[in-house]
Amino acid sequence: LDDGDFLELVWMKNPNRPTVVVLPGLEGNFHRSTYIACIMATLQRQNLQGVLVHSRGCGRKINRLPRSYHAGDIDDLEFAIQFISKKITSFPIAVVGYSLGGNILLRWLALKKPNLLKTAIAVSVPFDLAASSNHLSRGFSRHYQSYLLRSMQLKFLKKTRLLGHFLPIKNVNSLKSFRLFDDAITAPLHGFSGVDDYY
Repeated sequence: LDDGDFLELVWMKNPNRPTVVVLPGLEGNFHRSTYIACIMATLQRQNLQGVLVHSRGCGRKINRLPRSYHAGDIDDLEFAIQFISKKITSFPIAVVGYSLGGNILLRWLALKKPNLLKTAIAVSVPFDLAASSNHLSRGFSRHYQSYLLRSMQLKFLKKTRLLGHFLPIKNVNSLKSFRLFDDAITAPLHGFSGVDDYY
């Protein structure tokens, strides 16, 4: 990437076939997310070239910079689309975004207006981040939130071991909701004044 960081892409082995770009949801990963493995396998069976674009730090390696990814960040997607387009000598025919990846996709479509793209599919998109965060803090949804937060907390700890302390956080495990995590980590890392500004 232009800032010295990197993205990890997974290419299916269907060269010279129409390309479909896949954007995972929060913490989505080719090696751990069943829905990602399923869509990639389906594209392979349909004789299409699937390319998964991991969000920063969601592949096998921790990214190089303190920053990560968020629901409104389209710059990494734009860079990835241009990179992929050069590798395949054409523009992808479709982009599929799941959950947070769907947010990024829809914002990218609105701001970049890619006229070469034939199809875009956004699946289960949390359009209203504040409402989605509140919902995931209640009832059975808390288990899903806890699962994702644990992944985010572990990644933050790995990154601080690698880069040193870059935020004044004493105990990342005390951030027990998306709202708390986004206020303490996501917002300041990406130039927002706080969680409400980000949401």
